[in-house]
Amino acid sequence: MTSLQQSGSKPSKFVGTNDLLDPMMRPFQGLKEETEQAREELNENVDTRVHQAMRELQIRHAQGRQFVDDPDRAPTGSAYQQSQQQLQQPYTTTAANNLNIAVKDTTDNDDDEEDEYWDSDQEDDPIWEAMRQRRLQEIQQAHQQKNQELALGHGQVRTIVEQEFLAECTGQSEWVVVHFFHNDYERCKVMDHHLQIIAPLHTSCKILRLDAAKAPFFVTKLQVRTLPTVMVFREGKSVARLIGFEGLTSPTKDPDAWKTSALQRWLAGAGAIQYKPSKDEEEEDDSSARRSNRVVHRGLVSTGLDDF
Repeated sequence: MTSLQQSGSKPSKFVGTNDLLDPMMRPFQGLKEETEQAREELNENVDTRVHQAMRELQIRHAQGRQFVDDPDRAPTGSAYQQSQQQLQQPYTTTAANNLNIAVKDTTDNDDDEEDEYWDSDQEDDPIWEAMRQRRLQEIQQAHQQKNQELALGHGQVRTIVEQEFLAECTGQSEWVVVHFFHNDYERCKVMDHHLQIIAPLHTSCKILRLDAAKAPFFVTKLQVRTLPTVMVFREGKSVARLIGFEGLTSPTKDPDAWKTSALQRWLAGAGAIQYKPSKDEEEEDDSSARRSNRVVHRGLVSTGLDDF
């Protein structure tokens, strides 16, 4: 029998069929077929099981268990409970806040109801009702009085001429303040500055300014010799006079640098306005500046308009 090596041909990849050997192999053909069928069934079972295992892994991964079925992640486990608490925390906080708001609203409503209860009790009290009516009447009267004062020219500093002086000082206004000024004097401008501040704050007093150079008759009659001079009239009669800045500032300070409150105190002392000084101003009243304040009342100097 000729071998492959002897033939010199290249080794064949497949072995040819030998008729002598076929009858001997035939008994094993059925076994081979059964083996292949079993192998196919095994492969199918393996594929099914692998598919099932992959599906279970996906489910476990989605549940956070990955490859281990951790009993601590069950509903009775600590990890599960902690996770649930974290999930519920925002809702719990919101619910608590809503509860607090509801309680506060209820408390506020109770307070309002209590206030209404007391208000209703006070309204039923005749004494309280009388006090309330009296207060309302006072407010209405004060409002009407202020409107009348504004209609008379109060609440501002107005410049008048000599011919208007008598009518302005003897008219319907009880209190009139007149500033005798001169346009060339800087201290008269300082006085104007402070009077402009005071006028809208104290509408019970009329504040005027008169050019001394254009009012020789009244300057002579009222003996106005120093400018600025501020005179206070009540019902047409001179009751107080301020010469220059006397008493408005401390002797140790700049004589032109003084507070508006100093002039307010002086006007209140003359009776022209209502003014309550602060504690600091009360201390200044005890100082040398307060003691040196000069207020010339009626009778010490020329009496004023009642001399005509």
